[in-house]
Amino acid sequence: MKHYDKIFLLVSLVVLGLSMSFFFMNEPKVAQQKAQTKEILAGAPAGEAWKDIDIQIKTEEPLEWPEVKAQDDEGLWLFQVFTPPKIWVDKSGVFISQPPRKAEADPVKTFPIIFSEILSTAYPIKYTGAFGADLVQLLDTRNNKPMLARKGEEIIVEELGTGGVANKVKTGLTMLSFSKERIKNDKNDTYEDIVTVVLDDKNLGRKVTIYSNKPTVLEDLNEMVLKSKLNPSFVWKMKKAGEKTSLDGLDYLIKELDFAKKSAVVEQSKNGKVIQTVRVSADGNTTL
Repeated sequence: MKHYDKIFLLVSLVVLGLSMSFFFMNEPKVAQQKAQTKEILAGAPAGEAWKDIDIQIKTEEPLEWPEVKAQDDEGLWLFQVFTPPKIWVDKSGVFISQPPRKAEADPVKTFPIIFSEILSTAYPIKYTGAFGADLVQLLDTRNNKPMLARKGEEIIVEELGTGGVANKVKTGLTMLSFSKERIKNDKNDTYEDIVTVVLDDKNLGRKVTIYSNKPTVLEDLNEMVLKSKLNPSFVWKMKKAGEKTSLDGLDYLIKELDFAKKSAVVEQSKNGKVIQTVRVSADGNTTL
């Protein structure tokens, strides 16, 4: 055995001896601490006992910030409690209600009416089949009831009356013509039969043409809907130019209406005096 191996063995024996001495010296103390801890845990807790207390939890409720209203007859001083007033001072030190620079006085930014949507009126009668050229089957989507239409005769349906008795009811619809055309689809080299049915609708006082390959939309009955960005309850539905409404003390007139471009020219006035004219569209507002 080499010299340094003997030294390493001697040091190891000394460390082992010290460890065993420490263990035997402290073993009684560890046993005593375990016994004390076990006794404490087995006893009853001291102090006041805990109680369950009911706490009322407040729930969040949505609130709408009130609309800012003008404080003068001109409709210029827009402020209220908790809303910073829009007030400027001119060069002479006089308070004014309009910004001195034109860049800040953009009327489009303050124009309250914006575009919302186009409401299309879909015709409720659909074509579902034919039994020759003179007898066609239709469907009234309002009540999901089928109807048989014979050329030149008013359509009559049966409805249950009192006591379960079936009554014959006139619909005000008469089929004027029926035609079928086979059209080739060049994309997939297939053919499709397109049916055209012309109805005389006495309820609308007009003729309606139904195509089997697409829904029937009565474009002349479309409505444009405008809304206010400040007043969510304001909804303005219109069908033609010339319609009027009022909002927050100001009058509005539809000068032009273009359903295809989804735009309307709206004139804003106060007591007969025109304030501004704005084109309201789906793309945004522009001053005219």
